[in-house]
Amino acid sequence: MPLFSHMLGWSAFGLASRLWQLGIQQRPLATSLFTSHFHEAELPLTRFYVRAIDIPATGAVMAAFGGFGYYSFQWQEWCIDYLAKQRVRIEKVNEDRKQRKLEQEAVVRAHIESRQASNH
Repeated sequence: MPLFSHMLGWSAFGLASRLWQLGIQQRPLATSLFTSHFHEAELPLTRFYVRAIDIPATGAVMAAFGGFGYYSFQWQEWCIDYLAKQRVRIEKVNEDRKQRKLEQEAVVRAHIESRQASNH
């Protein structure tokens, strides 16, 4: 479920960015085959192409952002696993360091006690 919501969220962001782009261009999301926001003299040959590309382009943008959401979710999961492994490794290093320090202190204490015993 988190993967789906992650992808859905990024797809919604893609839709919002596409709607913002169309708003900046002052173009509708979908135009019918019979009406155009261009004048007849401006684009007589490409009028259908311009109208027909709006909806598939919006779907493509949403799919691209959804794909980004999928890979960002996978990357996030990998980072969580990696950090957990690093945390375990660091705890092991700290335990080993603490154990070595205790062993060194024991050796120093034994050496000090042996010198004090030999002086008396």
